[in-house]
Order: sequence, then structure tokens, then C-alpha cells
Amino acid sequence: MLHADGTQAADDDALFVEQIWRLGPIAVPFRPGARLDPTPTPALANGFVTFASFNHPARLNDATVAAWARILKGRAGSRLLLKYRYFLDPVLQQAVLARFLGHGVTAERIVFEGHSTGPDYLKSFGRIDLALDPSPAPGGTTSSEAVSNGVPLLTLRGPDFYSRVGTLRLEPLGLHQLVAESWDDYVAKALALTEDLAALDALRAEVRPRFEASRSATRRGSRPSWRTPSARCSSAGRPAARRRTCRSSRREDKALRRCRTGRSGAEFPLAKAGARRRHWPTSDRRGPTTCRPSLSDANGP
Repeated sequence: MLHADGTQAADDDALFVEQIWRLGPIAVPFRPGARLDPTPTPALANGFVTFASFNHPARLNDATVAAWARILKGRAGSRLLLKYRYFLDPVLQQAVLARFLGHGVTAERIVFEGHSTGPDYLKSFGRIDLALDPSPAPGGTTSSEAVSNGVPLLTLRGPDFYSRVGTLRLEPLGLHQLVAESWDDYVAKALALTEDLAALDALRAEVRPRFEASRSATRRGSRPSWRTPSARCSSAGRPAARRRTCRSSRREDKALRRCRTGRSGAEFPLAKAGARRRHWPTSDRRGPTTCRPSLSDANGP
């Protein structure tokens, strides 16, 4: 079992029958696409704070809504931007507004937006002062996109891997001040971060450089974390893995022969896998690397 640092609580190792191998401070690298230059904290010009979440509305459970409502009530004049394609549905909007109204937050404090792409999507990050992660279902790609675009992201450390995805994005960057340990801590951090806008702007200026300097930003940077456990896994499991590969290869070869003679077009996917394996260079203990027939062999008779 491969774990990044912080994936599970320390005392959870005893719950696994598998051997735990540590990958270090990062598990999954993230390589963003096109990005715009980071912008200053928008509240400096707007005069009000904008919190935001670009997550699927199903992630907004009762605990998350309650915490966000406390934040909005604690920061006068602030707004919450909820952006996702489903938020254009009037029925969903009314349901969400009713949930916040139940905590004393009026409708004008909530802003709904739908899906956008390209420059319009990237410009949306320039309107956010502080991104808010839901819990226990935090954002994955959403969180990474916020951080890579220079937006501070506040997340809650949960009890298990799924609820710690946001933590795994931030702690390897040294942004520990953006990781809360409880909902009370989460609310307190959100209010403290948006109390001093100059300090928030200074933090914002650090987010993208920290991301770009980290191993999160490059696939190559994460390779050292994988090499040792990968080598051990390969060494420990080679005999069994080799036997499984041989059985699989025989099935693929049989399907390939049947497709060539037109006897079984239904086996084409399996035959295609066999042809792909033949096309790639292979090497084993019996001899040097060889190159076998191309993928076009799987195209039938």
C-alpha cells in the first residue's frame, strides 16, 4: 500500500494488513494548462471579501453550509461565489438559498454562476479572495486549479484519505496556515485571513511561486518518491506477476488468431490488446529487446 505523508492518521497504519510504503510529501502531481498572471487580492479594490467554491453542489453537506454561513456572518459585507454548471438551475438555487437562510444568511450574499471555459474560467480566479474547500468531500482538481492560479485555499483536515485531499495539496507547499483541524478552527482561520487584507495579499503572492517550486508542478519531480517502493514491489512480486502475464498473453494471442481468420469479431478488444503488446518492445531474462508486429495486426482478416 503506497501512502503519501499525511494521507492517514499515524495510528491508522495498524488497520492495514498490507505493508505501508511512504511516498513522501506528495502523492499526485498536477500540471495545469494555460494560466493567466496572478492578480492582487480583489477585496483591496472591491471593498468587500469574496469567498468561493467551484465544487459540485453535492459536496456541500450540512456541516459545510453551516461553517460557510458562520464565516459570512462573521465577515460583514462578504459574499460567497458558488460556481458550477448545476448552479444555473433555479430550483437548486432556491434550495441552496434556503439552507443558508436557515443559518441567517440572506440571498444577496450568495452569488451563483454556471460553467465557463478558457479565459473566462481563468478570470474567475481573479475575483476570489479566499477559496473554501468543502468537507468531508473536498475538491481535487478544483483545489489544484485554485492553488496553481495563485488563490489561497482553506481546507479542513479530515479523518481519512478522501477528506484529506485538500491537505495533501497545501502542506507540501508549506501552506500550513491554510489547513484547519476542526470546523471551529476553519471558521476562525477564514475570518483571521480576511481581517488583514494586506497580509492576505502577501500570502496570495506566495501561493503560485510555492506551487511552481514544488514537486506538485512537475511529473518528473514526483519520480523519486515512486522509485524505491516501485522497485521493491517489482522485486517481491515478479514470479507471480510473470505467470499472470503469460496466461494473459496466451488468451490475447488466441483472440488475435481468431480475429485474423474472421472467426470471432467479438474478440477484437482482446486481440487489440495482444497486438499492442506485440508492437511494444519487450525484454525478459531470455534475451535482448525485440520488436514485434504492429497494432494493425488486430484489424481483422
